[in-house]
Order: sequence, then structure tokens, then C-alpha cells
Amino acid sequence: HKARSMSVKEEDAEVGKVMRHASRDDTSMSLAIRRAYWVCAFFCIAFMGGSIYGWPSVRTILRRDNTLYTAECAETGEDPCTEQELAFGMIFAIGAWANQGGRLLVGIVLDRVGPRITATFNALFFAAGAAIFGMADSTLHLSMGLFLIGLGGAGVQMAVQSVSALFPRNKSLVMATLSGAFQMAAGVPLIFERLHEADVSRETLMFIYAFIALTAAFVSAVVWPMQPFNVPKVPGRQSSREQLDAQDPGAITSTSSKMPLCERTFREQVLSQEYLLMVAFLTLNVLQCQFTVGTIGTQFELKVDGDTSQITRFFGACLTFSFPFTPLLGHLIDRFGFIPMLTGINTVLICTCALFLAPSTELLYVACVLYAAGRLSLWASFFSYTGAYFGFVNYGKLAGGGLCFAATVSLLQYPLLDITLGPFEKNFDYVNSMFLGISVMLYGVILRLRCCLRDTAK
Repeated sequence: HKARSMSVKEEDAEVGKVMRHASRDDTSMSLAIRRAYWVCAFFCIAFMGGSIYGWPSVRTILRRDNTLYTAECAETGEDPCTEQELAFGMIFAIGAWANQGGRLLVGIVLDRVGPRITATFNALFFAAGAAIFGMADSTLHLSMGLFLIGLGGAGVQMAVQSVSALFPRNKSLVMATLSGAFQMAAGVPLIFERLHEADVSRETLMFIYAFIALTAAFVSAVVWPMQPFNVPKVPGRQSSREQLDAQDPGAITSTSSKMPLCERTFREQVLSQEYLLMVAFLTLNVLQCQFTVGTIGTQFELKVDGDTSQITRFFGACLTFSFPFTPLLGHLIDRFGFIPMLTGINTVLICTCALFLAPSTELLYVACVLYAAGRLSLWASFFSYTGAYFGFVNYGKLAGGGLCFAATVSLLQYPLLDITLGPFEKNFDYVNSMFLGISVMLYGVILRLRCCLRDTAK
């Protein structure tokens, strides 16, 4: 065992030498160049990253064009039309899954081919999706377009995030601004909706979007490096634990639970209670968040008398302009830790559900603000938690895998919408009450996670 440990240490020392020779100090670039990289990354994400979450504005455009408005809807005069709303729900669910679940595949590709190729091709996917969505008039083609838009936006974001390594003293702040840029992208459909109201066609708007994405693809092919900033690649690299475990699987099993999470193997990390509990917390809240953003337009139309365009635009604006909150969130996590922040996020989402149940129209505006803050904090906390406790050796697989699982479970939003529009007779109070009850039970998950983290610290 001692001989084996010595050989592992010697091999790690050799790998360390290779890494020092292979790595480059990108932080030695001038501040102006590093800032230029950050600005480029910010705007690439701000135009494409989370644009799919401007869905309420996109839905308004589709309804204004009578897209998927069938003869049955015209005969009955039903508004909102159940068949049309179910089609919209299917389209959004597919696009939302691509934006979240597709990150696992994008992460694997990014590790193999680097930022330049990943960002370029995902921007091209986005451009193709925008063009298809602009010309589509069927559920299938609209779903294909939104799938490529969702996948492309997520891929561009993941590809350029290593720019934060150029600012070692402000790494968390830079990462937070990029997360905020992702949320800002929801404002693009909001702008398009106003232009559409001024008689600019959906086809024209989406072709403009495709041109922006093509420009981003060209910039990505020229600007981004083949390897992530300040991250050397050493083929065949394994941690000392993984090498030792491969030679003698039983040699260190007894001490695995006592080791820091970041030093454990990927299998031990993904099966740890600390990871599974956080993924459970994320998954159940993501289902609520995705259902809400996908159906908020319908909920407003059923709750608010008269024109709902103002409150729908307010909801989109809340998502768009919540990005300044991300640096504050990072500071609060550093100061108070994850458990108080997760408790606060859960409380905010509970209040959101409660306000959606209230009969007051004015309280819906408060619910929009709370939803935007809770949604942004949920995703940002998951990314920060994964990096802080599990490190970055397996970060892509852990974060991407968690999001992929959460996105797959969130596909339940479609049958929930079907039940709401059918047996529940368009009464969203039943589903919102269910989400409220689930969120209350999640306090138990947070408490259990607190105990696990305390035991790990000991």
C-alpha cells in the first residue's frame, strides 16, 4: 500500500510538471484585452443565452398571428383555446429542456473540442433555430426551432464562461455578471414583441435574430481560443484517488466518507448525499419555475380582466433586469453560507405561489418580482454550490448532469398543463397549491443537507 501510494505521488509530481509546462498564464495579458474578452462574452450571452425564457412575449406574438389557432378554436370561440395552449406548452417544454438538459452534452463536447468550436457551432445552431422558428407554422417546426434556440443559447454560455479565469481576484464577480447576462437575454423577445405590435412580422424579427447569431458565430471563430483560459489539458490524467482505487478498489473505501468532497472520485461525488439532496432541491423547484414561465401568459389572461399585455411585459422586464442582483447574491453566499440562502430562496418561491393564489391583481406584480429573484437565485446557487463543495475536476459532469435530470423531470409541466386545462377547468390554483406544498416539504431537504454538510466539515 505504501509503495503504491509512493508511485501515485511520483506520477502526480510528473503530471504537475507537465501541467506547468503546458499551461499558459492568460492573466498576463493587458487589462484592456482581458476586459475586451469579458465584454465579448457578456454580449454573446446577453443576446442568446436565456432568450427562451422570454417565452411569455413569444407566446403573445404567436397568439397575435393566430398561430396554431385551429378551426375548432374558431367555432367554439374559446379564449384561451385549450388546443392552442397545449401546443404552446409542448413547444416551450421542448425548448426549455434543450436549454437545461442539453448542457450535459454541451459540457462533454466543450471538454473535448474547446471554446472556439463549441461557441461557433452553438451560435450556428441558434441561427438555424431562429430562422426555422420565424418561418414555422406547425407545432413540429416551431418545436424544432425553439429546441435549437434553447440548445444554442446554453452552449454559447458554457463555452465562454472560462473568461472568468482572466480575473483571478474577481472571478466570482465576473461569473456572476455572465449569469446575469444569461437572464438579460429574456429581454430580446420582449423587444421583439413591441416591434411586432408595430407591424414588424415574426419572420422578419427572427431573421434579424438569426443574423445576430451568425455574427456571434463569426466573432466566436475569430476571438475564442481552442482551449479554455488558464485550464491546461493533460490527456489521461486521473486523480491519485482514482488511480489508487483502480489498483485496489477496497484500499480506501473505508476512508472515502471522511475525505473532502472535492477529493473524492466522480462516482463518490455523484452518489453523495450532499449532491443528491441539492439536485432534489433544484429539481422540484425547477419544475415549478418552468411551469410558471411557460404558462404565465395563460394565468394572467384567466386572472386579469381586460388587456394583459402590460403585466406580461412587466413579467418579462423582471426577468430581464434581475441581473444586477447576481453580484449581491454571490456576496450573500460568501457571507452567510449556502443553507441560509437556500432557505431564503425556498421562502421566496413559496411566497410566489401564495401570491398567484391571491385574487388581487396588484399582488401579481409583486409575484413577478419575487419569481424573477427566486428563479435567478436558484440556478446561481446550484452552480456556486457545486463548484464550492465538489471543485472543478468533475464540475461539468456534475452541474450538467444535475441540470439534465432537473430538465427531464420538468417535462411534467406539460401533463400538469393538460390536467389544468381539462379536468381542473382552467383553474391554475390546484397546481400552484401543489407547488406550495412541495416547497414547504423542501425545508426538510434543506435541514438534512445542513446536517450532511456539518458532518462533512467535521
